[in-house]
Amino acid sequence: MWSRKDKDGDTILVATHVDDSIVTGSNNDKTDTFVREMLDKSDGTCERNLTEMLGMEWERDIEAGTTIFASEGLHGEAAGRAAESFRFLAIQQAY
Repeated sequence: MWSRKDKDGDTILVATHVDDSIVTGSNNDKTDTFVREMLDKSDGTCERNLTEMLGMEWERDIEAGTTIFASEGLHGEAAGRAAESFRFLAIQQAY
């Protein structure tokens, strides 16, 4: 997990496992620029609005500021704790 907070207080979070990454941020324009710059320097693809990765499923409600993680294993618990520790979204874990 990597995070960057800029002088304006905007945050970008990157979670990587082997060759898969999830990128999210508090400012859509800055996050999109970051992703474009990463893709310009690497051989990758960008899928938007993911609902599943690495055996975890999640549902986001941007307006309510909530995310629900669902996982049978430790992945969902770890992801939930990480997002909660950054106070990025309110987390509800569903197991």
